[in-house]
Amino acid sequence: MQAETPPSLSASDFRVGDRLVHPGLNRIDGPAGPVQVEPKVMEVLVHLAGRHGEVVSKEELVRVVWEGRFVSDDVVWRSIRELRRALGDDARSSTWIETIPRRGYRLLEPLPEPSLADSLESQGGGAGEERGGQGVRAPRLIPRRLLGLSLLLGFALIAAIVLPGVRRLETVSRAPARPQRVRLAVLPFVNLSGDPSQDYFGDGITEELIARLGSLAPDRLGVIGRTSVMSFKGKDTDLAGIARALDADYLVEGSVRRDGARVRVAVRLIQASDQSSLWSDLQDLDAQGVLGLESHVAKRVVRALSPELLPGRTLSLAASTPAAHDAVLRGRYFLSRGMPDDLRRSADAFREALALDQGSAAAWAGLADALHLQVLFGAVSPREGVPPAEEAARKALALDDMLADTHATLGTIRFRYHWDWTGAETEMRRALEINPSSAAAHHDLAWLLLAERRFDEAIAEIRAAQELEPLSVRANADVGWVYYRARRYGEAVRQMERTLEMEPRFLSARRCLEGALVRVGRPEQAFRHARVAALQEGLDPAELAGLPSDPHVALERLAKRRLKHLIGRGSTVYVSPYALAALYLESGEQDEALAALTRALAERDPMLVSLDVDPAFDPIRADPRFQEIVATVGGPGSRRPS
Repeated sequence: MQAETPPSLSASDFRVGDRLVHPGLNRIDGPAGPVQVEPKVMEVLVHLAGRHGEVVSKEELVRVVWEGRFVSDDVVWRSIRELRRALGDDARSSTWIETIPRRGYRLLEPLPEPSLADSLESQGGGAGEERGGQGVRAPRLIPRRLLGLSLLLGFALIAAIVLPGVRRLETVSRAPARPQRVRLAVLPFVNLSGDPSQDYFGDGITEELIARLGSLAPDRLGVIGRTSVMSFKGKDTDLAGIARALDADYLVEGSVRRDGARVRVAVRLIQASDQSSLWSDLQDLDAQGVLGLESHVAKRVVRALSPELLPGRTLSLAASTPAAHDAVLRGRYFLSRGMPDDLRRSADAFREALALDQGSAAAWAGLADALHLQVLFGAVSPREGVPPAEEAARKALALDDMLADTHATLGTIRFRYHWDWTGAETEMRRALEINPSSAAAHHDLAWLLLAERRFDEAIAEIRAAQELEPLSVRANADVGWVYYRARRYGEAVRQMERTLEMEPRFLSARRCLEGALVRVGRPEQAFRHARVAALQEGLDPAELAGLPSDPHVALERLAKRRLKHLIGRGSTVYVSPYALAALYLESGEQDEALAALTRALAERDPMLVSLDVDPAFDPIRADPRFQEIVATVGGPGSRRPS
C-alpha cells in the first residue's frame, strides 16, 4: 500500500503550547474547552505557526491571508486580538503572540509539560518533534486516530477526578497552563415596576455589578464596560446578537421589581455560545437585604464560572443603610448620563447619601467622579471643581483602597491639575492592578502615556479601553484622537470615519477628522467637515455663507467665526483657554494664542498636559514663550523619558 502523504500545514492539526489547533475545523482546543474562530483568523495563526519565531509583518499577513486585497489595519489587529483570546494570551504580557512595534507579530511557543497525548504519541511511535536550540517547537502533525484516542482517554481522566457537582465551566488546572481570560457582559437590569422613575435602581445595580465583577478575578475575567452594555437598554435584541456585538463569552441578565419596601430580583448567567443558563437566582428582599445584593450576585456569578476565580477578599457595601444605598444608586444613574445638569443632580444624590452615611466609600467615590467630570466637561472651572473632587476621592480611598476607578480619578487629577506625572502613573497602574477591566483606567493612562510621547504604549492602552467598551462612541473617538496626537494621521482619519458611521452627530470625532484631513493633504474634505462641525457648535448658517473657494483660506475664515462664537459663549459658561488658543492659531493669530495659553496655565486647564504633542500648536512650537509653558507643566519637552 502506498504511504499516505502528510497533509499540508493549512489542513493539519498542530499544537501551540497546551492548545491543540484544528485548522480544518477553525477550532482551538484548550483547558477550558474548544474555541471556534473565523476562517481568516485561523489562516493568520497557521501562517504565524509556519514562520514560528520569526517576525511577520502586517503587509505579509494581508498579502498571504487576504490575497493582497485592501483591508484596514483594524482587520489584522482584530484577528490577532481574536487569536489571543482563543489562546488565552494577553497583549501586555505575551506568552504566545508577541507584537513587535512597527514591524509585525511573531508566534512564541513555550514548551508545555508533557500531556497525555504527548505520552501516548511517544509510546505509540508517532511523528517525532524537532526542537530548535532556542527551546521553540515547530508545529507538528498528530495522527488523527492517535489524537482521537488520546482525547478520549483525556476526557475519561477528567471525568474521574472532577467532583460531581462541578459545573461545565469548571476546569482542571495544570501548573504550566496559562489561565484563559473570559469576557463577561452584565446587561442592563430590566425595571419591571411599571414606573420609569425607578430605572435608576436597576441601572445602579448593573453598574455596581460591573465594578465588582471586574475586580473580583482580574487575571481571569474581563468585564465589558457600562457604556457598551447600556446601548442595549430597552432594545429587543437577541442574546446571540448581543454577545457577538460585545465579543462576550458569557452574559448576565436580570430584572428588578420594587413594591414599596420589597424588591424582587431575578438574575441569570448565560453561556453565549448556545444561550444556555448556567446559574439563576430569584430573591425577594426587603430594603435591608438589598444592601448586600450586588456582592451576593457577583460572587455567585464568579463561582459559577469557576471556583478558582473567587479570591478571599471581602467586598464592601455601597452604604450601610437602605436610604443611603438608594441615594448612591440614584447618584450613579445621573452620573452615567453625563450632561452638566445630570452631573449636578448626581453630586446632590451622593451628598444625600453621605448625609446619611459618612462612611460610604461608594458615595465619596461617586461624588469625586461627579465633581471631576463637571471640570472635564467644562461645566465649572478647574480651580473651582478639582479641589473638592480630590478631597472626596481621597476620603473614598481611605475607606476602601480597592476602588479601581477612584484610583484612576485621583491619577487624572494628579496628572491634569497638579502636573505630578509620576504620581499620576502610579495611581493609574494601581487602578489596573485592582481591576484590569476598568476602561476608565486604561483610557486615562493612555492620555498620560501619549503626553509623555510613549506613543506605542498609549495606543495599546486606548485600544484596551476600546475593547472593553466596543460600542462606546467616545471610546472609539478617543482612539482616533490618540492616533492624531501621535501624528499617525492616516489611522486617525480611518478611525474617525468609522466613529462617525456609529454616530454622525459626535462633534469631537468630526473635529479630529477635520484636523487629520488637513494634515494628510485633503483640505476640501476637511472644510466640508468643518462646516458641519460649525453648525453643530451652534453657528448660524448665515455665518457660513460667502466663504472663499480656496479650502485653506476658507478654513482660516471659518476658524475666525468659530472663535468669535466661542468667545461669546464665555459670557455664560466656562470656556477652556486651551480651546481658544487652538482656534486663535487656526485663525493665524499667534500672539493671542500664547496669551490664551498663559491664562490656561493660571487656571490649570486640564488640556494643557497635551500641549507638547498637540499638532494644533506646531506654528508656535519654537517660540520661547511656548516652550516655557511646556516646561512649567512638566511635559515631555522638559522630562522626556529615557
